Amino acid sequence: MMSWLLAIAVTVWLIKSFRREPAFFLVAIFLSWQFALKIYGVSFLDSFGPVYSDEVSTEVGGSGHSAPLMILFVMIPLVAMKMAMQMVSAKHLLPVEKHLAQGGLTFGDLIAAALVILLICLYVDLFRIGQIPLFEHMERFEYKGGVFHVFLLNYLFLIAHAIGFSLARTRLLAGVWDVRFAGIVLALFTYLFLTGHRFGSFYVLLSFAMVPMAALYVAPRIGLPLVQPLQRRSKIQRIVGSRKVLACFALVLVSIVLIAMTNSLLNVRDGDPQEALLQRFLVQPVHMYWLSWERLMNGEIEDIGVATHFIFNEPFDAARNTGIQYLMLLHLGSKRATEVWEGEGVDYAGGYPEILIELGGVWLGFAAAVLASVAIGALYRLAVIAVCRGQFSLSMLSMYVCFGILNLFLGGMVTFIAAETYWLKLIALVLVVLMSKIKSRNAGRLLPWVIVPLGRKRQATHPISNSKCP
Repeated sequence: MMSWLLAIAVTVWLIKSFRREPAFFLVAIFLSWQFALKIYGVSFLDSFGPVYSDEVSTEVGGSGHSAPLMILFVMIPLVAMKMAMQMVSAKHLLPVEKHLAQGGLTFGDLIAAALVILLICLYVDLFRIGQIPLFEHMERFEYKGGVFHVFLLNYLFLIAHAIGFSLARTRLLAGVWDVRFAGIVLALFTYLFLTGHRFGSFYVLLSFAMVPMAALYVAPRIGLPLVQPLQRRSKIQRIVGSRKVLACFALVLVSIVLIAMTNSLLNVRDGDPQEALLQRFLVQPVHMYWLSWERLMNGEIEDIGVATHFIFNEPFDAARNTGIQYLMLLHLGSKRATEVWEGEGVDYAGGYPEILIELGGVWLGFAAAVLASVAIGALYRLAVIAVCRGQFSLSMLSMYVCFGILNLFLGGMVTFIAAETYWLKLIALVLVVLMSKIKSRNAGRLLPWVIVPLGRKRQATHPISNSKCP
C-alpha cells in the first residue's frame, strides 16, 4: 500500500508541476515516461509479486517495500530539471539579430532541405534493399539497412532537436508555425513504421522535438513575448494551424504507433500478447532493480572494485552499455549472461538506479545521482536558452553532451564519462559557449537565422527589431 501511495503522490506532483511550469513538462517528457514505468513497476512488484520475469528467468517482487528507494532516485533528476527551468532570467537577452527585418533564406530553410534529402535517401535505400520489415514480420534490430538508416538511428535525438529548434524559432520570430516540418515528421514516422519500430523511436523523435518548444514559455519570462504574424498567414498555414487539423495530425501519429505496437505483439513476437505487455511495461523496466534491492537488503552488495573492474576493464562488449552487462552478469550468472549477450545480441531494460547502488551502495549512488542531475538540469537549461537566443550550435551541442547523462538515467550506462569522444564533445561545447559570447557582443550568431538576406528591407518592420530579441 505504501508503494502505491508514494507512486500516486509523485504522479500528482508531476501533474501539478507540469501545469504550473509547461517548460518543465516539455524538457522532462522523455525521462518522465521512463520513470513512470519504473515507479509503477516496483509498486506492482511490491504489491502483486512474486512475478516470474521471462528475461532473468526467476521470480521477482513480493517481499518488502522497494518503491521508496526507487522513487527517491527518480525524483532527483526531475527536481533538478524543474529548478533549471525556473532559474532563467532576463540577463540572458541578446541584442537584435541582423537581417531579421529583411528576411531571405533562413537557417530553417536549410534544416528543412537537409531533412528532405535525408528522407529521400532513406526511402531510396529502403526500396533498393527490397526488405521491408513491416511486411516481413521482422524485428527492428534484424533490419540492418544502409548508411542513412544507421545515421538516422544513431542521431535521431539530434534530428528531432533540430526540427524542434526550427519550429520554435519560426514561432518566436514570425509568429507562425513552419508547416513543412509537419510533413517531415510524418514522413519520419512512416519510415520508422515500415522498418519495424514499435514505440521507442517514435517517442524519442517526439520528445526531443518538444525540448526546444520550452523556449516558447521561457522567452516571455526573459522579456521576449511571442510576436504576432508579420503578415497574413497563407491559406495552407491557416488550415494546418487550425485545431481540427492539428488534432487529426496528432491522431495519425498516435495511430501509427498503436498499429506498430499491435503488429509487433501479434505478428512479430511469439507468445501471449497480454503477458508480453505485462512483462514489457511492469516487469522488465524494474526486474533487475528489484534483484539489486534484494541484494542490498541482504547485505550482498560487493566491493566497488569488483563492479568497477568488470564495467571498465572486462565487459562482454566495451562498445556498448557495460553497466547493464554487469547487472546481467550478477542476476543471470556468467554462462546465461554470455549466451544472451553474445548469442542473442540483446541487452535488458533497466539499469538506473541499480547500477549506482551496485557500484557504491545507497549513499555514494545517491551522491552520483545528484551530480548527474545537476549536470543534466544545467544542460537542458542551456539548450532552451540557446533556442531563445537563436544559437543553434550551442543548443545542439548541449543536447549532444546531455545524451550521455540521459543514458545513465535510462540504461545505467556509466562508461560514457571514460570515453574520449564524450570529453571531446564537452570541450566543443565549452568552445562554442565562449565563441557565442564573443559573437553576441556584436549582435552576431555563429549560425544566424537569416543566411542570405533579401536585397532590401521589407516595408513592415519586424516586431522586435527595435528592441532586444532572441
